[in-house]
Amino acid sequence: MVSKITVHRPAEVISFEHQGILKGGKEDFEDEEAQKWMGFTETYRVKETNGKSRLSIEQDITEEYMDQFKKMWKEALDKVKEISESRN
Repeated sequence: MVSKITVHRPAEVISFEHQGILKGGKEDFEDEEAQKWMGFTETYRVKETNGKSRLSIEQDITEEYMDQFKKMWKEALDKVKEISESRN
């Protein structure tokens, strides 16, 4: 993805707006696939309560990618949990 960071507050929130895709190692804003993602956002928030951190993710997504992203997010978040818990 080619994205613009729209909000960045370290250790609190980061938000991206998608503007295109990488295709053949080059930024592409015109391709049909790039157009599908243009304007979609992803936001990651971290909040600490009672010494525990919670990561939440909001993501715009089309229905056609829903199952794929559910699987990817499960694997990615399991890895984030594993890494963060191994550092304590």
